[in-house]
Order: sequence, then structure tokens, then C-alpha cells
Amino acid sequence: MREERKYRRVEHGFLLDRDVAKAKSLFPAKRTKTMEDVGLPENSPDAELVLEAWRRNLILVTGNGNDFKREMEGFLRTTKKSECHEGYGLLVLPNGYERLMRGIELKLRLGKEKLTWADVCDRNLHVQVSRSGSVSVREFPRCAYCIKLDGKG
Repeated sequence: MREERKYRRVEHGFLLDRDVAKAKSLFPAKRTKTMEDVGLPENSPDAELVLEAWRRNLILVTGNGNDFKREMEGFLRTTKKSECHEGYGLLVLPNGYERLMRGIELKLRLGKEKLTWADVCDRNLHVQVSRSGSVSVREFPRCAYCIKLDGKG
């Protein structure tokens, strides 16, 4: 269950959707997977990518933010008491993302708090990069069972 994540960081990595697969070289090589690397066919539905990213504790990277945000929130709603379905973060890149990736981690902030990719993964954050290079970070909803276990519900 998710309560263990409160005390330790999950080893983070990235799963690239088909529309941003060419960005693999812009991420840490040993921690970055494409759909092909994890055995998913090119025509896999978004729900399968969300499930695979969750199974492997990976930040999902895509150019198709609205659909994946909806899928991740839907997956969270399927949480059971014995199995938390909080994700490990979503990074949405615009067209022309190659030029925007340099130094992007330095722009990760939630309010005034500086963040890392490990924070994005650990806290299941939604990172949206705009065409201008600005970065917005939002929190996905939390699992109701985890909130209760954390004593915040």
C-alpha cells in the first residue's frame, strides 16, 4: 500500500508515450523507457500506459496532457482499500519540446517550494511545460485511503 512511500522515496524514472518517444535521449538513459521497451504495442490505449507507468513507478511523459490527466484521475478512482492507485506523476511536453528540456528540473516549483523529478514521482504531480518554456506544477488528487492513513482525513 502507498503508506510506505511516506517514509522512503520510490526510485523514479520515466515512461515515454509514443508521441514523445524521440525525447528519450533528453532523459536519464538508465531510468527512461519507451512503450517498446516495456512491451506495449504502438496502438495501446492510454489506460494501458497509465497502468504500466503505475506498475513500474514511472513518471508518464506525453504530449497529450488532457487525455492522460483524465486517465490518471480515472485510474485513481479504481483504488481499493488494499491497493492504492495514486500515480507517480505526469509530464506534459508541447511541440518543440527538445529546446525546452534543458534545465527544466530547475523550473519545477509548487508554490515557493523547489522540486526535483523524485518529488514529482513521489508526490504524483502533474507538470505542464508550455511552448514558451514556463512550467506549471499541480497536485493530482490523493487516494482517500492514503489520506486517512496519513491522518489528514
